[in-house]
Amino acid sequence: MSPKIDKKERLKKRLGLHLSMTVQEILDGLKQDPARPAEMDYFDAFFKRFIEPDREIVRSNGKKIIGIYCMSVPEELIYAAGALPVRLCSGSADAAEAGESYLPEVSCPMVKAAAGLSAVDVLPLYQSCDLVVIPATCDWKVKLGEIISEFVPVMMLDLPRIKHLENSRIFWYREILRLKKALEKINRTKITHKRLRGAISTIHAAQVEFNRFRQIRKKDVHVISGRDAIAIMNIYFFDDAPSWTAALTRLNDALEKRIAERVRVTPKSAPRILLTGSPMVFP
Repeated sequence: MSPKIDKKERLKKRLGLHLSMTVQEILDGLKQDPARPAEMDYFDAFFKRFIEPDREIVRSNGKKIIGIYCMSVPEELIYAAGALPVRLCSGSADAAEAGESYLPEVSCPMVKAAAGLSAVDVLPLYQSCDLVVIPATCDWKVKLGEIISEFVPVMMLDLPRIKHLENSRIFWYREILRLKKALEKINRTKITHKRLRGAISTIHAAQVEFNRFRQIRKKDVHVISGRDAIAIMNIYFFDDAPSWTAALTRLNDALEKRIAERVRVTPKSAPRILLTGSPMVFP
């Protein structure tokens, strides 16, 4: 075994161990609260996939898996093509360290982590996508596309810089058409108006239910912790929208009942802390 391969295997083993420890720590922390809603069981079970031996995070049931970065990739188009979108952004410090073999130390931590997970076969998802779509939102994302194209098929989406101009609108429309053709080719299907309307309804239903969740969290009766809320949001990145929406609907129903019954997960005097800045993404 060459020193380079040996180093990569050691890195894979260490990264896998740290990932398992992180997930277990998250799960243990989430379950510490005795007043925690039982309806969180769906999201807990999903998190456990990260520590299962095969680490089969996404169960696509034969559908093509399209990896995406940022909010600029229209999930509706992917669903309309009969594929499954999966957000590949990562916040793992260990994965970011692995990514420093490909990127400067001063580069974006999320991009370094994504590069690290794509290069080191710890989570097979990062190397098994049928296509990874990356909007060129910054120079680091452009560089990420160049790096991970060694491991997976990559499509870069160019974004107009001044969004309110008519030329920008036309330019972006052409980019979306280019994505549409790529998805149709991969999935060997035609994105029709009917399929697109159905996909739009699917994503809209998820957004409506998530907005309901946000309104619940605004209430004076604290019925769910911020830690659970972050977990729910992160699971959306890997789950299919209908399943996630159904699980959140079930949870929201239970939370509204808790509000009516004044069942709290924290004391009334507990402070609320606003987190801003970089998104807290998992893994």
